[in-house]
Parts: sequence; structure tokens; C-alpha cells
Amino acid sequence: MSKKNKWMALSLVATIGINGCGVIQLTDEQNAQAAEYIAGVLLKHSSNYDKSLVYVVEDETPLPETTVMPEATTAPSDKEKGSKSESSIKEDKQKINDVYNIDGLKVSCVSATECSEYTENGNMSYGVYAKEGKKLVVVKFSIKNTSSSAKKINLINKNVVYQLNYGNNTSVNSQITLLSNDMNFLSTSIKKGKTQQGVVVFEVPSKAKLENLQIKVTKGTISAIEDIK
Repeated sequence: MSKKNKWMALSLVATIGINGCGVIQLTDEQNAQAAEYIAGVLLKHSSNYDKSLVYVVEDETPLPETTVMPEATTAPSDKEKGSKSESSIKEDKQKINDVYNIDGLKVSCVSATECSEYTENGNMSYGVYAKEGKKLVVVKFSIKNTSSSAKKINLINKNVVYQLNYGNNTSVNSQITLLSNDMNFLSTSIKKGKTQQGVVVFEVPSKAKLENLQIKVTKGTISAIEDIK
């Protein structure tokens, strides 16, 4: 090493030493960095060593993004489609009595009547009246006790839904009334061999043509549609 290089190294050491004595206290890491720098300077200016320190730079090239392919889905087979279709058709072919499924009682739809007002058994104390521009359709049901003893029927909180279909694919849900024989809330006891009448009231436009009348009764996943004669 030449005298010039020695003096440069000594100057660096002296400078670091002065700073360490009074002003800055170097950490172990800083001391290591200073030593590495001094070694680099000495090697760089040494006539016997023509290679300087090589600093490795980390490759910051981003990794290629991974594309997640969506999972393949299998379309339902014709057999599966047919099974679902047959299941739906079978459900609609259920009888109204199957929806209620009350042992010893047979429930059936009897008829439908158009009117502007309806009172139970002619009792004027309470009635249902159509709004302006509307008319009522009262669908009557028959509940017959076919057992050998009295039977109770309680449709309160049974969540039975009634729908009237008419004309060209037009439908309307039933009205909620306070009639004692309203099928939405009917609760009574029927003697053996006797029949109880129930009604469901619908409201439709007054000019509606009631053709192709059907009643649809649904409870849970069971549904039945019957023509009203």
C-alpha cells in the first residue's frame, strides 16, 4: 500500500474516532459498515488489488401473476332436468285435501260466487265489501268429517296460502277477513258425518272476466291447483 493510501485510511479512522469521543456513539452495525467502507477504499486504491467490492442488488423483478382458473361446472343432465320437472308436475297434481292432510277430514273446493258484498249466513253484523272499481270473488270450501267421532280443525298460524287464477294467466291472493268461516283462520269442531263450510274471499277488477277459474292452495312445499266449476 502506498503512503498516500495509508494517510487516507488513517484520516478516516481519526475522523471516526473523533466523532466517537465526543459527538456520536456508533453502534456495532455502524462500526461494521465503516470498517467495510475503509476496506473498500484501501483495496480500490491499492496497486496490488484491482478489484473493488461488489454489492449485490436484489432482483426486484415482480413474479408473474398466477391466474386461478375457475372450477368447471357440470350442466344438469337431461335425466336430472326431467326429474325436477316431473317433481314439480307431481306437486301441482296434488289434491287440495292433500295440502291440509287432516286425518278424518276431507277438504274440497265447491264453487265461486261474484258479488259486491258478502255476509256470513246473511248476518249483517259483519260483512266484506268490495272497493270502488272492484268486485269480490267468494270461493266456497267443504270440510266433511268422514270419521266416527267429532274432529277439530284449526287453521290458525298454519300459513296456508290461497291464490285465485283467472283469465289469461292472471292471479290474485286472498283477502284477510274477520269472517268466522274464513279458511285463513278457521277453527272449529265438526261432528261425525257433518260438513262445515269455509270461504276464501278475493278482490278483482270489476270488469275482469272470470274465465278459466282455478284455486291454488299452498302449505310449505305442498301445492295443489284445482279448477273451479
